[in-house]
Amino acid sequence: MMYLLYVEYDGKNYYGWSPQPNNQTIFQKIEIAAQNVFKEKLQIRSAGRTDRYVHAFSMPITIKCEKELEPNLIVNEMNNFLPNDIKIKSAKKVDENFEVRYMVKEKRYRYLINLKGDGDKNYYYNWTYDFDLKKLINTSKCFIGKKNFQSFTAKRVYENYIREVYDIQIELKDNILTIDVIGKGFLRFMVRNIVGAMMAENRGAITLNDINNYFNNPETGKVHYKAPGSGLYLVEVLFI
Repeated sequence: MMYLLYVEYDGKNYYGWSPQPNNQTIFQKIEIAAQNVFKEKLQIRSAGRTDRYVHAFSMPITIKCEKELEPNLIVNEMNNFLPNDIKIKSAKKVDENFEVRYMVKEKRYRYLINLKGDGDKNYYYNWTYDFDLKKLINTSKCFIGKKNFQSFTAKRVYENYIREVYDIQIELKDNILTIDVIGKGFLRFMVRNIVGAMMAENRGAITLNDINNYFNNPETGKVHYKAPGSGLYLVEVLFI
């Protein structure tokens, strides 16, 4: 049997998604809850991984098991074993060949920036510099398309660093800046480094020529303006 679940979580108390030997992670809490409900050996996979302090509105995971349970029962029972900052939103049965990671069509990440600099640091990037919306929108165009994003990750084990950003959508309302980065898949820290570089250029710490250099002369770890994880949210994942 295979079930597809959607998980919502507040990441402020966790060291990201992936299991770690000495730190509390989202996956470990999910695994404990699932074991308590299914009471058998399970295979749990996710559509991706989020970093320390990053949040999710809807992280898809699959649970492969032998036991057949009603989806609503899975939701209710797992939530009974989960802390208040992690919630199973829904569950449904899917084909056993469904690949939650490799059948992704689109991911949407959202970054929230408080331009007044007085937001809760667990959920916003507090901005204390001048800001130019028109300039930011223009800068965002540099990142759209299929490009080598090696400079925007610190990880060195990828087979290739080519990724495609489908779109970057920017909205400003009541001093809250929302930046949505949309694509099929992302390198580790890529979204945070994109946002960090955009905002660094906005305040004059780097130039558009510097950003172009990141692409034209890619080098792992070249970008040094990574935005904090607490302002990042996985919004949704769409499948083929």
